[in-house]
Amino acid sequence: MKHLIPAVLAVAFLAHNTAQADIIYAYFDGKAGGIARVQVETQTGVISAPKPIYLEEASHRLETVRLSEDGQHVVGQNEDETQPHLIIGDLKASAFERVQLSDRPRYTALHQDHILACGHEGKLHLVSMKEKKVLAESNPGQEIKPPAMRQEAVALSPDGRQGFSVHLQDSTSGKARGGRLVVVEIPSLRVQHDLVLPRDHGDLDMPVGSKDRGPLPHDIHIDAGSNTIAIPCRLYGAVAVADLDAALKGEWKNFKYISTAADGSMGTSFPDRGSILEVDGVPYLFISNASTTGGAAFIDLQKRTVAAHVATGPRGLTSGVYLPETKKLLAARTGFQWTRGADKLESGHQDQKELLVIDVAALGLGGEVTHRKITWGDYVYNVGAVPGTERFAVAAVRTEANKLDLVVVDLESGKEVTRTPSLGVLRNFLALNP
Repeated sequence: MKHLIPAVLAVAFLAHNTAQADIIYAYFDGKAGGIARVQVETQTGVISAPKPIYLEEASHRLETVRLSEDGQHVVGQNEDETQPHLIIGDLKASAFERVQLSDRPRYTALHQDHILACGHEGKLHLVSMKEKKVLAESNPGQEIKPPAMRQEAVALSPDGRQGFSVHLQDSTSGKARGGRLVVVEIPSLRVQHDLVLPRDHGDLDMPVGSKDRGPLPHDIHIDAGSNTIAIPCRLYGAVAVADLDAALKGEWKNFKYISTAADGSMGTSFPDRGSILEVDGVPYLFISNASTTGGAAFIDLQKRTVAAHVATGPRGLTSGVYLPETKKLLAARTGFQWTRGADKLESGHQDQKELLVIDVAALGLGGEVTHRKITWGDYVYNVGAVPGTERFAVAAVRTEANKLDLVVVDLESGKEVTRTPSLGVLRNFLALNP
């Protein structure tokens, strides 16, 4: 089904030559799921009222939106049990189509024309953005022996010819096991390799009968330049790193666990979200700790050692948005925190009211990575950069009236510039590059 809605260009120039950048976000209006667009003037920080560019009742569980590498397509994932699908929108043609899936999509990876989506029941789907159809489907966790439990993240190799998925947990019976990295061939999705993450920290494993056994991998980060695959492992409090080219061939090479705790201890930091950034030609993995101590680590992916920590306080952070010119990293507190129970990991959440601006200029120079806080009276839900400027950020905040607003923040002064109300409940948002 196609939906044609008039849309504005990603960047426009007004008569007085003020550049505008676009922010796109997913939302729920109480009945339907949608995608909306706002514009921010890059010189003044003034934000426009949002305009819907997609809205359908069938997409009422539209949780996330992502942008294709060429900036032409937006991909949303609808996690409804009865109508699981992806939304693929051509921003130039202002056309949106639903692609039905056989499993509720949880995570997606994009590479050129391909979307690799994993579902709640463990299925993988390969979808063409141009053709708007499913090219292949598989269930890799059921193909390997013993079966793998709880598919938690997907990624595509730099050349797009292979895909990765990680599997998190064991079954309570132990007949199905997590702690696995599965490599599949693209486009067939045929399983090529089953790589088991080493369980060499037995003192950290939960008792027999718990699902939270082994390292508990929950994400994948790939850096081709340093030939590194990095897998955050929640229970071990560490990031597993290894050679990317060897993993694609089905073996671990130069494998090790790197603790993300400031004191180097294992099993205490509960690494959470992260992203790769390049500072002065060196790639780093930024990874926050969703623990009572919190903070974040910067792992030098060339040396494969921790280059610095930053003490941001308890609880995890968002993945981080890097501003390369000013060497600042923007993040908000997610409010999530993990603690170790007697037989499982336990999580809690508390609303947070801070935007963090982390100065990473000292990375690689042996200096201290510092940060400052921008605090509101409102709950800060997410943060993004404004394309075309490093002066302004856009934060999603929940007001006292329990509504969500998009707020433009001046990063130099730390003050709010302008805000506009969201269309319904904002799910997540991204910035469009000029």
